[in-house]
Amino acid sequence: MKTTTTWKSGLAFRSSQNSSEIEIDANGGFGPKALLLTGLAGCSGVDVVDILEKMRVPFASLTIDA
Repeated sequence: MKTTTTWKSGLAFRSSQNSSEIEIDANGGFGPKALLLTGLAGCSGVDVVDILEKMRVPFASLTIDA
């Protein structure tokens, strides 16, 4: 896995991986700390969904508050 992050101006950056991009801005939008917490929540969600599907547990939604 490789990601490339490029400074735009001020505290704004653009990060890309493969063909996907995300804007990072400490003054508005998702800042670095929020993205880290979001990544942890997303990773946990992927694990939970994978486990539930393997256990054949039916579910209609999943929300993670972090």
